[in-house]
Amino acid sequence: MGDCQLHLGRYDEAEKTYQVLMQREKSPAVIARLAHLSELQGHPDKAIEQIREAMELSRGFEIGGKELAWYEMRLGHLLMNQGNLTEPEKHFRDALSLSSDYSAAQMGLADALAAQGMLDEAETLYTIFVMLKNWLNRLTANSGGSQSDSRRHRRFSRSNSVRSTGAEVLESRQLLTLFVIDTLTDDANDANGVSDGLISLREAITAANSNALFGDAPAGSADGDFIVFQNALIGGMFTLGNGEFAIADDLSIFTGGDSSITIDAGGSSRIFNIDTTGFAGSNHNVTISGLSLINGETVDDGGAVLIGDGENVSISQSTISTNHAAGSGGGIFNLGGVVTVTDTTISDNSASRAGGGIEVTAMSSTTVTASTISGNLAGSNPGNGGGLHITAAGSVTIVDG
Repeated sequence: MGDCQLHLGRYDEAEKTYQVLMQREKSPAVIARLAHLSELQGHPDKAIEQIREAMELSRGFEIGGKELAWYEMRLGHLLMNQGNLTEPEKHFRDALSLSSDYSAAQMGLADALAAQGMLDEAETLYTIFVMLKNWLNRLTANSGGSQSDSRRHRRFSRSNSVRSTGAEVLESRQLLTLFVIDTLTDDANDANGVSDGLISLREAITAANSNALFGDAPAGSADGDFIVFQNALIGGMFTLGNGEFAIADDLSIFTGGDSSITIDAGGSSRIFNIDTTGFAGSNHNVTISGLSLINGETVDDGGAVLIGDGENVSISQSTISTNHAAGSGGGIFNLGGVVTVTDTTISDNSASRAGGGIEVTAMSSTTVTASTISGNLAGSNPGNGGGLHITAAGSVTIVDG
């Protein structure tokens, strides 16, 4: 009743209803409602005092982490609205430590950091928030399904401090590491783990594979490592200098846009070799989003991407072009994995044997959605499938192609 009166703007009646409830049982939930009422009536200091009271009282109740996180988040926002620029950060971090998928606290933390002048750190949080929201929304739209509100708004929390090194360990339901790439190099230092103050893609992938420090990259985690790129790098390109990127543990690589970062193999090697056999952790999912993979070359299969048996790989918002395999699968070779390709262009690739664009082998599954496969070529022996070739009992589904 009190909530209905509040929403109808009948504040005096709502307050009386809440006071009756307080006489029956003084609970954090009722005090929180009184705090909201105080805020609406233009008494922010009183609202802050009431939220603090609710937080203190909640210690004696069996309240879950999400509810406790809400109190921390509300206090952070109330303090910010009063011009307090330092204390809110602590409350947003405390909220995220209680419920790491809490998007309101995630964005509150970004706002608090921006208010303190820590613009680079705030921008990173904003970018990740928008990037993942857009990616999840795109997947939802393409799948034709829906996701629950909690899943759709899952976000990743900052840990104890915001660091300018471009990487940090984040707390989620499972611990994960976020790598922020700030250089488009692939030189000897990157391959050998020599520190130069910048995190390269090779350093990040190596650290994610080994779950150990490598060069300037922090240790990866058993589950859920993420790689993103600084905004200044978007639209950039780099050439492989140390051979293919071997992905041996679950990993997600995002750029935040369509084919936003170009990796040029220069005709010297394959680009990605995905094989998480023997991985640590509970999953071995690999996601690649927003990359342009060009000029890959291999003496066997998978000119740009080789996907091993049993892998679960998603490729979206990407371009795979002008790659070549002396065997099969000039663009992608799926050797028994479950592969999803979404909103991606696979063009002008070639294979000497079969599957100029994509080769799908027995016991594998490939789903291609809202993508373009064009201009790919297969050689003359046996010369099957310029765009896509299925071997034996492989499975392919094409949607909105």
